[in-house]
Amino acid sequence: MTHPHRHRRRRSVLPAALAAAALAGAGLTALSDTPAQAATARQVEKLDRGVVSVYNGSGNLVSWRWLGTDPDNVAFNVYRAGTKVNSSPITGTTTYFHSGAPPRPTTPSARW
Repeated sequence: MTHPHRHRRRRSVLPAALAAAALAGAGLTALSDTPAQAATARQVEKLDRGVVSVYNGSGNLVSWRWLGTDPDNVAFNVYRAGTKVNSSPITGTTTYFHSGAPPRPTTPSARW
C-alpha cells in the first residue's frame, strides 16, 4: 500500500532537452555523466604590463608583467626617456637591473 500523500510523478525529459538546447544555442555545453574534461578556454583579465621601477642606490630594478597571451619566445627592450638601456633583447625573465641609473624623478612632469 502506498502512502496517501505520496504520488508517483512522471519525469519529463522536455525541460532537460530545452535547457540543453538553450545552452548549445548560447555556445555553451551542458554537464554530462561522462568524465570531466579540461576546459579549452580560459577566463582572463585585460591587463597592461604593470611596469614597476625601484631605485636602490646603485641603479633601478625594472620589473613588468608577463602576459598570458605572450608567446614563450617573447623578448623585451627597456627604454629610459626614449633611449634603449639594455644591450640585447631580454628573454626568459621580466626584470632588468639598470646599473648606475639615477633615481626616478619625483616631479609629475619629468619622464623617467
